[in-house]
Amino acid sequence: MYSHFLPLFFHDFPERHCIYAAFISYQLSVISYQLSVISYQLSVISHQVSASAAIRTEHLSCIKAWLSCGS
Repeated sequence: MYSHFLPLFFHDFPERHCIYAAFISYQLSVISYQLSVISYQLSVISHQVSASAAIRTEHLSCIKAWLSCGS
């Protein structure tokens, strides 16, 4: 986000490389956290879809059994 300003801002400081590396490390940890949240959300969605499919399959088998008893 602010990475294009960092080389100009830290130009006068000899420690700029360490500070820049720390900033990049922080940004990567934020990205890693966001990816883990996305991964968790996708696993929840996957679980909901599989549960919905199992319920649908169970309902179809009940309907088939009910229809076969009537004939």
